[in-house]
Amino acid sequence: MAAVVLVTFNSEGEHTVQQVWTIPNGSLPGNGTEFALLQGANVSSGELTVSWEGSVPTGVRLYEAPGCRIAAPTCIQGPAAHTWPASRAGTWSTSGALVFPYLVVWNTSSPVPGSWGFTAVESVTTSLAPAFWEEAVLYATAAALAIVGAMALFLGLFLRGGAFAGPARLVSRSADDVREIAGPPRPPP
Repeated sequence: MAAVVLVTFNSEGEHTVQQVWTIPNGSLPGNGTEFALLQGANVSSGELTVSWEGSVPTGVRLYEAPGCRIAAPTCIQGPAAHTWPASRAGTWSTSGALVFPYLVVWNTSSPVPGSWGFTAVESVTTSLAPAFWEEAVLYATAAALAIVGAMALFLGLFLRGGAFAGPARLVSRSADDVREIAGPPRPPP
């Protein structure tokens, strides 16, 4: 019974941890460039989702910047992971190995100041292993079923057939009990 309950209510599954970064809507100076650093957990399998929105056309670039400690143009190493040329909003996501930090660079060529906001979410999903007691119940149930099955097989092979078959036939062991085993003589046909 415990095994049936265990299989029905097994807690095995997945656990997701999310880390969220937000650059709240703030003022974006005209013809200005700004930087921010996303510090996250380096993982071999995860997902990063980025979204942003501005009130004036804004160019946004996202760079991988491993080893960078302070948001600055010197953190840029190689091509951008993703680029949004002068637009008012954008989204992007990637999955797989994630190497942090990421550097976000945004600027506008508009002479008019505006507002700009940014959100990034790192999601890491891990599998949950079954608890020790769950495994113990499963193994104990399997062992009990194996023992009962082995006994049933043994008894089925070596016991006489049928529990209600009646007494076994008598077999003569000497010439003295032949008449008793054979029974009374039969009338001729």
